[in-house]
Amino acid sequence: MSDSVAAPILLVGPGGPAGREIIATLLEAAAAIIAVSPSVPEYSRPNLTWMQHDLSREHARVQSQVMVCADAGSLPLAARQARAMPTLRRIVALSSASLVFKRRAADPETQETVERLLEAEQALATMAEKRGIELTVLRPTLVYGGRGPSALDGVRSWLERRSWVPVAG
Repeated sequence: MSDSVAAPILLVGPGGPAGREIIATLLEAAAAIIAVSPSVPEYSRPNLTWMQHDLSREHARVQSQVMVCADAGSLPLAARQARAMPTLRRIVALSSASLVFKRRAADPETQETVERLLEAEQALATMAEKRGIELTVLRPTLVYGGRGPSALDGVRSWLERRSWVPVAG
């Protein structure tokens, strides 16, 4: 591959709001993207290749130097995929601030979710350290806005039906 053509970025978990924004931003920067998803959306763009594949069943047979995990729920899948990519040099992964704020939650389901995220982050970190892969883990508190459905749509709808806004703090 020539130096003038960058290798594609592998995007895991592209279906949510963060994934859509990451795709848009990378395409605006003229980056080539391979987006792995169990279902392929009905849109396409130059430099965007959709790979229909279920990462929960097995890793995708694709190589990249950079992988982005756009969804905290896809972290365990990203760790499995990363182990199958000897050319990988950089990982950027979205996790969740729940690891910090909900670590001692009383709800068993929340505790289980936090534990799964923690295990996935640790698996990525261990593998990255072992192989000398640069790892960046981002833990947003809330992903909202963008070009599609938002986590705030319910709040927005509620506010549109009222003439007042509750304020706390």
